[in-house]
Amino acid sequence: MTPFTDSWEAEINRLITSFVETTPGVAHAVVVAEDGLLLGFSDPLSHDTADQAAAIVGVLQSVAQGAARFFHGGPVTQTLVDMADGRLLLMTISDGLSLGVFATPDADVGSAVEATAGFVERAGRMLIPGVADG
Repeated sequence: MTPFTDSWEAEINRLITSFVETTPGVAHAVVVAEDGLLLGFSDPLSHDTADQAAAIVGVLQSVAQGAARFFHGGPVTQTLVDMADGRLLLMTISDGLSLGVFATPDADVGSAVEATAGFVERAGRMLIPGVADG
């Protein structure tokens, strides 16, 4: 399957939606390129809403990477934004590719992080453009 075709996008969206539906406390997820470009998203997000979420994830990842460079902290592996009504977890899939996960306020953070890391590991090869064909 070649990245960025309709079938590739449909498969990515299916994988992301399955992850959201089977992970307690996870409401939405998006896969984002480093420039904020939306590559995939979970149902029931609309494309417009997913685009907005992707832009936010892209900016937050950029800020986190800038902080890591400034403080000589090494590569960013994950970022957590804790809000009154939920949590936004950003996890690096590869250089220039991130997964943004919105969890509900009652979600167990440790379980959400573990499930997200597992998803990135399982689906990472398909999510990395240029690697899907082997």
